[in-house]
Amino acid sequence: MLTLIKHLHIGFACLTIIGLIVRVYWLLYYPQKLTHRLVKILPHINDTGLFLSGLTMAIGFGYPIFAVYWLPLKLILILFYIGIGFIIFKTPMASIYRFILLVASLITYASILWLAINKPSI
Repeated sequence: MLTLIKHLHIGFACLTIIGLIVRVYWLLYYPQKLTHRLVKILPHINDTGLFLSGLTMAIGFGYPIFAVYWLPLKLILILFYIGIGFIIFKTPMASIYRFILLVASLITYASILWLAINKPSI
């Protein structure tokens, strides 16, 4: 069962980053596409699935949230990633700044992915 949840979590994570890149592209070149109802709702549904599957795995694998340092760090990076996404879509700015923030979000995502794969210990 946990293997299925892990694969769902990986799928949600892939959809999250693909969705961010597509939505930033649309924001820069086809902003009218961002007004579609599904474009506004689907990222929230996906991110909820990502969060719930991650929480289920943490509980299922027996990771006490603050006993391993990589898990709270991963949660902090996720909040940072969400914050960057909020700024990209909700703050008026020049395209170059949106691109810089997209790169920052990709670096943050890569850091989250590295922590998820390696689960380093102190």
